Amino acid sequence: MKRAIRLGILVHSFDELDRYLPYFTSSDHAQAQIYLFRYRDICWKRERITAIHFADQWRRTVRPFPDVVFNRTYSSQMKRVHRLERKMGRNRVFNHITKLDKWSLYHVMNTMSASMPSTSLPKTVLYHPDTLISMIQSHPNLMIKATRSSLGRNIWWVSRSDHVYTVFQDMNTPLHTAQTSEELRTLLHMILPPTHRYLIQQKLELLQIDGRCVDFRIMIQKNRYGSWEATGSLARIAYKAYFVTNMTKQVTDIPTILERAGFSSDQITCYMRNIHRLCLHHAASIDLSGLHFGELGFDVALDTSGRIWVLEVNGKPSKKCFLQLNDHAIIKRLYTQPIAYATYLASRSRAHS
Repeated sequence: MKRAIRLGILVHSFDELDRYLPYFTSSDHAQAQIYLFRYRDICWKRERITAIHFADQWRRTVRPFPDVVFNRTYSSQMKRVHRLERKMGRNRVFNHITKLDKWSLYHVMNTMSASMPSTSLPKTVLYHPDTLISMIQSHPNLMIKATRSSLGRNIWWVSRSDHVYTVFQDMNTPLHTAQTSEELRTLLHMILPPTHRYLIQQKLELLQIDGRCVDFRIMIQKNRYGSWEATGSLARIAYKAYFVTNMTKQVTDIPTILERAGFSSDQITCYMRNIHRLCLHHAASIDLSGLHFGELGFDVALDTSGRIWVLEVNGKPSKKCFLQLNDHAIIKRLYTQPIAYATYLASRSRAHS
């Protein structure tokens, strides 16, 4: 009888361990032995890892190297992944990079969009003051985003109206104003932290419910056959006066939101199918970048005309927000799918050994 695979989940710290509990309680222990470890817990010389696993309670244990590693740290560096794969074998670590570069990702997805005309990506360019001044003449509302950021940090909205430029951050309340393009240049030079690289992106007029912006989180994960699959979705309603949904007032299912927005059941079915199809297309495009992912979180939205847009892709998507749906089938699927994919990777490696 084949032994259960060893799946190591690489984490930054052992704080808030209960966030990882569903990986243990949702899985079949005959299929996989799961443990958590930090990079510093690896003893490379002895080929052992001091880890934590759950069996009625959290326990420390010493384990051999896993068959597969699921990277749940937040990093843009490949050095640690490369060292692990030199020891374990190629393609044994998935979600290589979790702190994704928005510009690189946009380039990958935009290049592949030619084969899918229905794909919608907001017009996006690298930030330069001259580019901003030129672009805002044709797009009077623009977003400035750090290329590597999360949780809605380092996002500004710049608006042009009657030759007055207004800058907002997070909320619809003006933060600064400028009377001329030169004043705007000086202002942005002062407020944009120089430690980041930035994008300029057209601001979309998003669908709203009761005056609040709405977007959707779509979870795309690889299954036991190594294929991408849409495994969960939800809608996030922002607090009033916020233009980013990271400040979320309410989480609910997407069909409920679309029904409240006045769409028919047939339209809702069509939207769900097209949203999933679009995200699966982009996930396949990202695979071609050479990075190895087993799950991605897509932020998608409708504009006021009903057009679908992909806003962002997350390499370390949080599953915590899905708990608010109280849908046990979705929760189980989200936490067992990485285990199924790890089993697929391990079985391929055994077949080739």
